[in-house]
Amino acid sequence: MICFESPHRLVAALRDAVAAFGEDRPIAVARELTKRYEEVLRTTVADALAHFEATKPRGEFTLVIAPA
Repeated sequence: MICFESPHRLVAALRDAVAAFGEDRPIAVARELTKRYEEVLRTTVADALAHFEATKPRGEFTLVIAPA
């Protein structure tokens, strides 16, 4: 599943993903795709949530959630 998310809604979307898919579902969180400061975080949904709760999200995000 591919979702596009704003930095203001990212943490809420990750919380919803944990509730819907579980903590261990693999996810890739890409920031600022095709731009100068592009970053990709490949981890689990729970770890991505913990990361972005501790670090304020900035930029446009693309979430790629692995199938069950």
